[in-house]
Amino acid sequence: VYAIKCRSKAGLDKMIYFEQLKYKEIPMEEILDERRRREIENMTEALDSEALRGFLMEWKEKLDQTAFLSPASVYEYLEQVSDIVHAVLKKNQTKRELVRQFENDIQLSLDYYTDLDEMCYRVISVIEDTLKQTIAERKNRSRLPIRMAKQYIQENYSRQVSLEDVAEAIHLSPAYLSTMFKKEMGINFSDFLISCRMEAAKELLKSSHLSIAEVAQKIGYADARHFSKTFNRLVGLKPSVYRKLYW
Repeated sequence: VYAIKCRSKAGLDKMIYFEQLKYKEIPMEEILDERRRREIENMTEALDSEALRGFLMEWKEKLDQTAFLSPASVYEYLEQVSDIVHAVLKKNQTKRELVRQFENDIQLSLDYYTDLDEMCYRVISVIEDTLKQTIAERKNRSRLPIRMAKQYIQENYSRQVSLEDVAEAIHLSPAYLSTMFKKEMGINFSDFLISCRMEAAKELLKSSHLSIAEVAQKIGYADARHFSKTFNRLVGLKPSVYRKLYW
């Protein structure tokens, strides 16, 4: 195994004899002491792919300056760094598909590449891409309740729907839903509900012969006057004037 790991320097398409390998090995504790291990763990925990790439590239540049360096030392370092990242990903319950893909890509990189530079860049890229995908997956997961809330509102705006109704439907507390909605959407729940109703009102005014009062009822307003004031405030035109633009 050691000889195979040295093929990048000993040469390909030839027999490699272990006893003839005279490369310099660096003890792993010198390259990857406890402090560096913790740094890698912390950067992985924070999903800071840019910082981790810089850290690993700095290490690579230092190893490049070592004369007669054993390729096996490079292998071992990359394997141990990947093991640290892998352990943190699993501990943080990263999506299984991402973890499996990470395992496969790392193993493929270590098995396939014979050029040490290419191998290092590939392993670092796999780590960086996995952290970025983890960030995207977590963002997507955190937005799921908001997508569910939006869908519920868009399907039920025509009746008297409240924040509490939506929160109960998607199994969240009203306070938490309100905070998350504002954070993700940039507007509060009631403003989004009103905007959905106004968009529906525009379509009805453009495409139907319903009276203003009937339009108001269709989108959840019992009071046509209140609807007209809200429409005028948000659209800048009274419903009747807006309709004339399309009739």
